[in-house]
Amino acid sequence: MATGSTEHNDSNEHNPSDEHRHPKEHSYSNEHKYEFLLRILQDAGDLRECSKLVLIDLCFQMPALRSLLLLRDPGYKVFAKMTQGQEVVIHEPMLETHDDFDLEISFIDRAYQSKTTLIDEQPQFKKHLWDDEQGYNIWRLAIPIQRGPMVYGVLYAECQKDPHQHPWLSSESFRFVISHLSGEVANHALTRQIDNEKKTREKTEQELLHASKITDLYLKQIIALQEISHRFARGASEQEVCRIAVTQVLQHLDIDRIAVFLINQQNGKLYGTWGTSDDGEACDESDFISDIPDHPMVHQALARQDFVVINDHAVLYYYKKPVGTGWNAMVSMWDGEKAIGWIACDNLISREPMKPYQKEILKLLGATLGEVLIRTRTEAELKKLNQELERRVTQRTAQLQALNNKLAQANHQLARISKEDSLTGLANRRIFDDSLQREWYRAKRYNKPLSLMMIDIDYFKNYNDELGHMAGDRCLKKVADILASVPKRSTDEVARYGGEEFVLLLPGTNEQQALELANSIQHKMAEENIAHPASKVAKHISLSIGICCMTPDAESAPEELLLIADDALYQAKSNGRNQVCCLKSSFDHDLSR
Repeated sequence: MATGSTEHNDSNEHNPSDEHRHPKEHSYSNEHKYEFLLRILQDAGDLRECSKLVLIDLCFQMPALRSLLLLRDPGYKVFAKMTQGQEVVIHEPMLETHDDFDLEISFIDRAYQSKTTLIDEQPQFKKHLWDDEQGYNIWRLAIPIQRGPMVYGVLYAECQKDPHQHPWLSSESFRFVISHLSGEVANHALTRQIDNEKKTREKTEQELLHASKITDLYLKQIIALQEISHRFARGASEQEVCRIAVTQVLQHLDIDRIAVFLINQQNGKLYGTWGTSDDGEACDESDFISDIPDHPMVHQALARQDFVVINDHAVLYYYKKPVGTGWNAMVSMWDGEKAIGWIACDNLISREPMKPYQKEILKLLGATLGEVLIRTRTEAELKKLNQELERRVTQRTAQLQALNNKLAQANHQLARISKEDSLTGLANRRIFDDSLQREWYRAKRYNKPLSLMMIDIDYFKNYNDELGHMAGDRCLKKVADILASVPKRSTDEVARYGGEEFVLLLPGTNEQQALELANSIQHKMAEENIAHPASKVAKHISLSIGICCMTPDAESAPEELLLIADDALYQAKSNGRNQVCCLKSSFDHDLSR
């Protein structure tokens, strides 16, 4: 059944108009409920608890048969759900909307896109609401969850009564609940983003650690090979050199079995020198003499220099008798253009697969042993090997340094994102709250004044409606730039408080200094002369500023400074806007609003 919907005029951002910011005809019960919600939601602590309280309140107030908190991720997913008379259910990870729910996504999407509360014009009859077999006439309600320019999701409810004239939707409690929920959702989204960044960073660190371990093993093997190469030269004959080579390789390099074979260039025969038995012990194989085997691996090894031939599924031999299977590798040794022999190795003992760096180690081993065996070319070939080793070590070190630099940049970027307001570049609300607590207790300790300005752009909603949200964003950035240029001390803090509201925290600044600074801000805004065609107080963008200056004592709290500055801002706006108002702390000050 096709139904229409109407847009509710209340904005979901915490940017209420003057008529709703401090309504004159508030009843005692509404104020009492607001204060009650304030205390409960402040005690909630996180999005899970806040969502539970909001859904319970929604089902009780409207009343709603069911209510959902849908987050955009990027499609709509269910974070929390509640059926009237049942407990609130929190889903982590979130559920896809089609998993359990019969929802008209276009209705929800219109609220999301328009950033406006939507209500059905006429009720619909629905059956099988979740596990309920009974049918109901319901009105659908969709409230965007918005923080600043960002919309994170929609609060959806199916109500038993017509919500159009329901007083709760226009109450201070409703606006506070939605504003608080929007803040928690925004914090949740930021936390998830930070978690994702953290996971990416941890993955990068793990990959870097793995690469570092492989590199360390490779470097240790190279260092060991360098030590072995110095010992090769101690041999007085080819047989002695090969004995040293086999025993040292088995002892210091990560190789199971190794054998060195030499080619007699005069008769073309193959001679054994030293090798490894089938139980892994070094043994003299000088009695082995054979023709050069007609085997594909031998042909490949003798076809080119500096080339390791590997057979992953080979039959392994000892004195031409098969003793097992595994990988087998060969690398030839050369005197110029002539092959003088080769080195063969396998994994008969450990049965472990070939490690990534072992191919390179075998190349170096073959080159090194060939150089020692060709004594006349030992110095030149050994120098070349050392230069190659140094180049590779430098290359690996540079790669590790580059990865470390990228990781440091990623950490710096993550820290910056967590502190800044994404639109204006100023400190965000969380950083401001931390600064207020810190400076309050510092001022209390040293008995120093602490001033706070709350700054609001006059008729900013009209500005957005007239010129569009992109122009509004540019305006917010310009105002932020002006405010950022004002502080003179390193401890002064400028932050975006929410929507078109900004705060300026001034440690060690008395009331007169704060007033002078506020007037300077007003003067700079007038000089900028940013046209405001929809303003009722000026032809350009203007500001209303509320100031409170306090010297903290044992009886006061940071929240008092905020509330009085907020009252001063309200007074400035009530007096006609585009002006500065300063209120002082007193025992008879009404903090119950």
